[in-house]
Amino acid sequence: TPYIYLNQAKMDEINQAKMCEISKALNYGSSLLHTKYLWWKDDDTNPDYIFYVNGVPSITDIRNKGVNCAGFINLVRQSIGRTMIEPAGEVGKIYPGGTGYWYELLSSRNVLENYDKDKKYTRGTLLMRKYRNEIDQGHVAIVFNECQNVIHSYWDDCNNNGVDITKIIPDYYEYAIKPEDWLLCD
Repeated sequence: TPYIYLNQAKMDEINQAKMCEISKALNYGSSLLHTKYLWWKDDDTNPDYIFYVNGVPSITDIRNKGVNCAGFINLVRQSIGRTMIEPAGEVGKIYPGGTGYWYELLSSRNVLENYDKDKKYTRGTLLMRKYRNEIDQGHVAIVFNECQNVIHSYWDDCNNNGVDITKIIPDYYEYAIKPEDWLLCD
């Protein structure tokens, strides 16, 4: 049986290409900083409208409409030419692009790693709290830098924060997903 060996230079080239794509995606996400938060409040909301599953509108359109956490990661993914992945379960088919969609999809691919508040995650890692109900709709955020800040769209009861870069909240997230398993995959 023939073996394929990748030399160190080739491995470095592959890793450099991945890091370049992650940086490009996070730069796009940064262009949405201070975009208002858009709540998903009822079943009548069109998932494409709220979760941005069919392409990337102009920054102006996104800023005017707003974005929620799942819509934000969908935009970041699509900004580097990735399309949305076929839903893996019933929730994902009903609400494609939402936190339930992402949980079902990543769970079916067996790439959910339990979140460890003491671990340092790499740039581009997706942090997830799964959807439970209409009150606790879960949350997704992307590790932004080595300081363990995340970029995400979130709602704060005190004010409507929207897209921002914040510190990771310890004991909030349940899962961590490597960039190659959610951002860079097909």
